[in-house]
Amino acid sequence: MIVNRPFQPENVIPTAISLQERLESIRQGEIDRIRGRLGRLSPEQEIAIESLTHGIINRVLHPTITVLETGSAKNDFAYFVEIVRRMFNLGVDGDLIRRRVGQK
Repeated sequence: MIVNRPFQPENVIPTAISLQERLESIRQGEIDRIRGRLGRLSPEQEIAIESLTHGIINRVLHPTITVLETGSAKNDFAYFVEIVRRMFNLGVDGDLIRRRVGQK
């Protein structure tokens, strides 16, 4: 999912990886939380749940990663990285957004 392209600044890829890890943690936590209510599942049902939840995560990740890559290509990476980090609670470097809007 995450493509290492030469034009990407160093902090775009770690942000994308952090986002991927955060969403995977949420996905796994929700599966674990609901597993008791599902009862015993067949291997086919387990595969279906894994496939479904991975598909949902990929649908969220794809446009977000695309925005990060596009911002990187246009030298707006700091702004987009900051927004993604804030939206998904990945940690925030307030200096990035302040530099973008011209504040000190």
